[in-house]
Amino acid sequence: MLDGACRQLANGPKAYRGLKGGGTRVVSMGGKVKRPCLAEASLGAPLDELIYEYAGGMLRKSEIKAIHFGGAFGGPLRPGAKRSSLRSLYSRYGSACGSQILAVDQSTCLVQWSEYFAGLAERLCCGACVPGRLGPPYVLRVLSRIRAGDGRPSDLDEIEATVDLMKEASLCPQGGKVLNPVFLSIQNFKKEFEEHIVEHRCAAGVCWPPG
Repeated sequence: MLDGACRQLANGPKAYRGLKGGGTRVVSMGGKVKRPCLAEASLGAPLDELIYEYAGGMLRKSEIKAIHFGGAFGGPLRPGAKRSSLRSLYSRYGSACGSQILAVDQSTCLVQWSEYFAGLAERLCCGACVPGRLGPPYVLRVLSRIRAGDGRPSDLDEIEATVDLMKEASLCPQGGKVLNPVFLSIQNFKKEFEEHIVEHRCAAGVCWPPG
């Protein structure tokens, strides 16, 4: 469903030129929303407008825990990002390049989320360079260990060091940003990772049932 595009076309070029933010971009809206869709939205539009106007709001009136911006090379942002415009987010996270926006609610474990994207990074890397061949599998093993209850406090530092190494030493741009989702997960939701490592507690009740 391409929502929003028809509205922009129906209003004519004058309305298009007058859009706040200057121009539009087609984005994919998904995650825990009522109406996943493609939408042509103003670059000046805040994310909450896209989530609640175009995608119909959150399922079961749940609260936003995170907003994953930028697809496979993006990552989860804090709930406050919903007040940011598309233009500002593309400016800040330009390396993400993707146009996918996923609304994440409290039932999602961000450690498991990171584990999924580490597995995806392993599949996306061609293996032509050592960082791309060894980095994602190592990060995936560490995250799986954390979810199994065997995490160590040093694990987060080691993951971040691996991400930095891949950014500096990968032979291609894709290898340098393929672990962005993991890096942004730790950067923006570090407390959730620390709870898994230190307290063996998963707030979402995914890795361990609520105590």
